[in-house]
Amino acid sequence: LADSTTSGPPITTSDKRSNLEMLSKQGAIAVFVKTPGYSPLKTRLAQSVGTVQAEQFHILSAKAVAAVVQSVANQKSVT
Repeated sequence: LADSTTSGPPITTSDKRSNLEMLSKQGAIAVFVKTPGYSPLKTRLAQSVGTVQAEQFHILSAKAVAAVVQSVANQKSVT
């Protein structure tokens, strides 16, 4: 929010309220994933299908999650 002590026209209470309303409609999503090669991942899956396939599954799953998050972020209205 802009500070009323900065140069320019004074910010009224209604201006501050509309800025707060705008900010409250924005959000953020954080997706945490393990980094292949740095952390063991999908260890139980790797026992049955092998490390390479388990890592590929992990990467494809992370990409699918990223695609969904990006799709939601691109929508104009999310409820």
